Amino acid sequence: MPQKNVSAFALYQQMKNTEVTPPEKDLTKEGGDNDIDAQKKGNKQASAVDKQEDGAVKSVAENKNKKKRKSVAATKQEKKTVVAPKKRQADEAKTEEANSDAKKQKPAEEDKSCKENGATEQPKLAVSNTNATTKEKSKKKKKVAPMKQNLPKFPSFPQLTGDSVSDGKAAFQWLINPISHKTFFNKHWEKEVLLVKRDPSTFINSLFSMKEFNEILKSGKMEYSVNLDITSYEDGERVTHNPNGKAHPAVAWQYYQSGCSLRIKNPQSFSPSVLKLCSTLQEHFKSMVGANIYLTPPGTQGFAPHYDDIEAFVLQLEGKKEWKVYRPRNADEVLPKFSSNNFTQEEIGKEILTTTLEAGDILYFPRGFIHQAKSLPDVHSLHITISTYQCNTWHDVMKELLNTALEKAVSTDVEFRRGVPLNFLDQYGTQYSDEDHASSAGRVSIANKMADLFNRLRQHADLDIAADQRAVSFLHDSLPPVLSKDEQSRMVQGVDVFVPPKKSTQQPTIKAVEVQLDTKVKLVRKNSIRVVVDTEGEAEEDCVRVYYNLENPTVYHAEGKKYILVEMSSIGGVDYLLENYPNYVQVDDFPLENDTLKLVLAHQLFEHGMIMSEKKLKTSTLPLADN
Repeated sequence: MPQKNVSAFALYQQMKNTEVTPPEKDLTKEGGDNDIDAQKKGNKQASAVDKQEDGAVKSVAENKNKKKRKSVAATKQEKKTVVAPKKRQADEAKTEEANSDAKKQKPAEEDKSCKENGATEQPKLAVSNTNATTKEKSKKKKKVAPMKQNLPKFPSFPQLTGDSVSDGKAAFQWLINPISHKTFFNKHWEKEVLLVKRDPSTFINSLFSMKEFNEILKSGKMEYSVNLDITSYEDGERVTHNPNGKAHPAVAWQYYQSGCSLRIKNPQSFSPSVLKLCSTLQEHFKSMVGANIYLTPPGTQGFAPHYDDIEAFVLQLEGKKEWKVYRPRNADEVLPKFSSNNFTQEEIGKEILTTTLEAGDILYFPRGFIHQAKSLPDVHSLHITISTYQCNTWHDVMKELLNTALEKAVSTDVEFRRGVPLNFLDQYGTQYSDEDHASSAGRVSIANKMADLFNRLRQHADLDIAADQRAVSFLHDSLPPVLSKDEQSRMVQGVDVFVPPKKSTQQPTIKAVEVQLDTKVKLVRKNSIRVVVDTEGEAEEDCVRVYYNLENPTVYHAEGKKYILVEMSSIGGVDYLLENYPNYVQVDDFPLENDTLKLVLAHQLFEHGMIMSEKKLKTSTLPLADN
């Protein structure tokens, strides 16, 4: 661990007593799905950002800037305004000069420029005239933080509609806004880096904060290496400093104060807001969506240059961080299947992008793009990396396809079961691969046989089965859906059970739900189930498997695959629910032979949390045990 005379417990006590502005809203707070919306604007947004930074790390540069503001400002509130560094002030001065010329242009030209910059609406320009600023303040009687020139506002999280497919797409659009979904996938996905700068004064961090980081540490639920990494990168050397056992705040913060970065490897297991974002996005990608949280002290770097095997979306939450991104070094490292080892600075070439991310900015880079990042000298950095599309390539599909095709071929085609010729080892192998043996009659004969077997194998390749296997893998990998209070009240999760006090003579009772023929139901999430014909020979006769993720743990593969068996004669009811999603349908409309089959299927799906009712279900009180 880097050496520094620091009292771990003193630092922890300081962190414990630090005032940090809590999120304006929590993604899982009761009262609606639009809980990340920016409800407050103007000076309240600026105040929220200021308090988050001030509560974490007090920088010398900020104190100097406050002194400068005292000589310029006339009111106490101006002391809280974040003053840009000198370089940014110079840039703003140039921008103000350009704006004075721009005022002479037509409004239509301004609107066109705004649209070209990707903003959903024309951003307000910072006012540099002192008198004009004073008049504006006297009218509103409140300080309004100036917006950055030509930067779009950070968007409000979309109102979730109950249609998981459209909600997933809307959540992704929120992430990359103002870049359109179509533009992103045409120009950037698996191709090019995307940088979206947004006005930090409009960013309200309701996703994850330094305060929440500390609360998770205090919970005592994190273990080093399993959930938390402590890393440093100095003089070209990347070091992991993980102790053994549980992560205690006093020790973790001592490492942080000594210059080490802290990384939470699975924040979705601890943070409801991160879990909700990831589970919503996975409905769009139909691939596991995970996350890492990185907390870096001022002026340090925690990781060596490297590339990853995932599509990465970096969202800056607090502070600032300088990023450098490099293209893949050669064709073999484009869209790699596995992450790289650490590189030296001499191995990575010249960067294609150098940028400083501020709160609300987003940076995307594809698999194989080398990257490294370092926090600025005067402020800490907190960012989240959202990742997806790990092992979700045509190679992975082909592995499933060829494996199942071979198994099918060997069971139905005798040619795959015939023995190889006696001279096979005398014709093929490294020692027989030179030009002298290349055209031998024995090699040609065996090569023709292999070509025939490949042609036969194509007849046994079933892409539907391969797709089902990929879907089952996704459901096993994926996070469980995050259910709102309203959704739970119309699902099996909302069934109320009364357990009397220990000395009471009253019997335990349950409010049993009554799913009836006239009950309207729908699937909870479109991509949370998959109907698969049993290929492992374990299902009962005339049954299919319905895999689901609604009861998954938040820890990756902590439990096995989950499925129920449904009679083949009833599978038409599941198909009917899938075809009509997100609409509610009556149980009586299931295209099954009789009412009994309809009710049995409805109860089976309801009991495993796969469907929900349009209205809160009627209940009847029943004893849990015989008197």
